[in-house]
Amino acid sequence: MALSRISQLLLQEVGTKAKTAGWIRSVRHHKSFSFLDLDDGSQSVQVIVDGDQAAHLVTGGSVEVLGTIKQGPKFKEIHCEELQVLGVSDGNYPLAKKAHTMEHLRSFPQFRARTKTISAALKVRSDTSMFIHDFFRARNFYFVHTPIITANDCEGAGEMFELKNSDFFGKHAYLTVSGQLQAEIFACSMGKVYTFGPAFRAEKSHTQRHLAEFWMVEPEMINYTLEETICLAKDLMKFTAQKILEARPEEIKFLNKTTSHLEKLIAQEWANISFQEAKKLTGGETSEPLSTEEERHLTSHYSSPVFVREFPASVTPFYMKKQGSTTKNFDLLLPEVGEVIGGSQREDSLEVLQKSMEGLHGLEWYEDLRRYGSMPHSGFGLGLERWLLFITGLSNVRDVVPVPRWHKNLLC
Repeated sequence: MALSRISQLLLQEVGTKAKTAGWIRSVRHHKSFSFLDLDDGSQSVQVIVDGDQAAHLVTGGSVEVLGTIKQGPKFKEIHCEELQVLGVSDGNYPLAKKAHTMEHLRSFPQFRARTKTISAALKVRSDTSMFIHDFFRARNFYFVHTPIITANDCEGAGEMFELKNSDFFGKHAYLTVSGQLQAEIFACSMGKVYTFGPAFRAEKSHTQRHLAEFWMVEPEMINYTLEETICLAKDLMKFTAQKILEARPEEIKFLNKTTSHLEKLIAQEWANISFQEAKKLTGGETSEPLSTEEERHLTSHYSSPVFVREFPASVTPFYMKKQGSTTKNFDLLLPEVGEVIGGSQREDSLEVLQKSMEGLHGLEWYEDLRRYGSMPHSGFGLGLERWLLFITGLSNVRDVVPVPRWHKNLLC
């Protein structure tokens, strides 16, 4: 008999013979039988093993089970007839049957995906990523792979990982903080493109919103105004929220107890205010970017996602389109999370761009996009992990990443 995934097995009728294999989440031994909580990554099932066949088994081992599907008090279960041990475990397995903190789980990246919480979060991450691709494909965007090794700092923040063997290239080389600048190359030749890949920041930060390695979704489009770009960002968020709500309701309920936050996000109108209006509401200094506390205040005030647009030119990167003392840009803030998207029209005037780039080097190719056939274009960057924080209701970005990297942590 062929092996069945547990999720498929549980769709079969009571009384059906079935064979499956998985890892033991927990085991309870009684005098005449044992209960195994078996999981193969698709779902878990209770296996009842008569006699002492399972007396030597402990949490963490892997087994193959042949048995009959029976109806238990709440869910279907398997009454085992044949049991084969595939992989042994011992009492030192670090995820024994007890409540573990998320901090403890992060210490064991090789095992933490066997827990229901991390497994559910990674399933949501997988589907969300695919729905993002579906969104852009349906709108005739081209998917481009921008380089991970770069000579340029997109944000001008200076918090980049430099490659030790930069002599290979004959110049300083870094891990990218964003694929945006290169994505503009292809928008200015192919019309509408997006990149979806890893980015890196050498920030010595231990906050719940920061990682050293994370994933960015970055579309770039010709002839998009600021408002059209804001609409695209909103459509992307609502589309993926609706799709993940349909595909993974049980995982979201398990992680967040409810799906109402996604239903509300999809149905409600989103606030759209200027930077000056935002500062009036928070009482903050207009010469400073929005702080984390101000972002929380704004989303709490509106009880919705908030677009904040037209920041002062003095606090925005060189590539954003200037309009007097302000910039044609926006941030999207989500409740309990803060900023998840930053976007703008890109500066298409060579003269203005060169003035903004004073002191920057190695970007002659970027200037050429304005020197030869310049065209208005716009784009934004979505931080996948922060978006997943909102979807899952988890509180730390390290828990929506398969193998998280942050300052002083590189376990595997």
